[in-house]
Amino acid sequence: MKFIKVWISSFVITMTFSTNSYSSIKEEFARILTLSESEKRMMSVNEPYSYENYITFALIASGVIDREIPRYKEIVDKLVFDLNADIESKQVSDGKDTLAEFILGYLHRRLFRQYFANQTKIDEMLWNRRFNCVSSSVLYTAICRNFGINITGLVVPDHVLVQLRMSTTKIDIETTIRYGFDPASKKEVLDHLGKLTGFVYVDQKNYKQRSEISDRQMIALIYSNRYKALNDQKRHAEATRVLYAGW
Repeated sequence: MKFIKVWISSFVITMTFSTNSYSSIKEEFARILTLSESEKRMMSVNEPYSYENYITFALIASGVIDREIPRYKEIVDKLVFDLNADIESKQVSDGKDTLAEFILGYLHRRLFRQYFANQTKIDEMLWNRRFNCVSSSVLYTAICRNFGINITGLVVPDHVLVQLRMSTTKIDIETTIRYGFDPASKKEVLDHLGKLTGFVYVDQKNYKQRSEISDRQMIALIYSNRYKALNDQKRHAEATRVLYAGW
């Protein structure tokens, strides 16, 4: 219900800046509710997402236009190619937990340079290497899919992290910090998380504060953060469209 109210509020504000002409309002409403071909395809693809779909959908949610998607996808593909070469050269064990931990460290060495609370968009992260919990979690999850590693999203109050799902257990991964693999028993890592992000780690015992989310919901977090940023900038028409696409 909260999101419905926000959407209606945003739309009403948008219409306030429109002409009073009924036909103009109809045209603006239609424009806001028109999805691109890529967005339509994204809505029709079943979960769980493949690596290819995860990356593509994350770029779409970030606002990348259709013709620019291959260019950004090429950057991620090159990152994965180099990662695979590093795995082979260092003879990293093919155990899912060992590999997942190695990938997190690799991304922090190669891409995740600076935590920036509002940096949700994947395309901008690829250029300026700034990241937040959403952008780092989404990219990490997508890349792990390329290696057959089952990573899923996890939402806690005002924060998102991910989990490695094993046959008999689940391992938390805080993607915002380099040593965030299985952080529960690492006090110095949790202290670093708090200093860097201001967030407090919510461990698995506090299950009522933790919600596992689907691939689609992970992608929707990008839309949600973009909506807030656009709305704060009073770009209400754009904000409304982003919220609708992320619905």
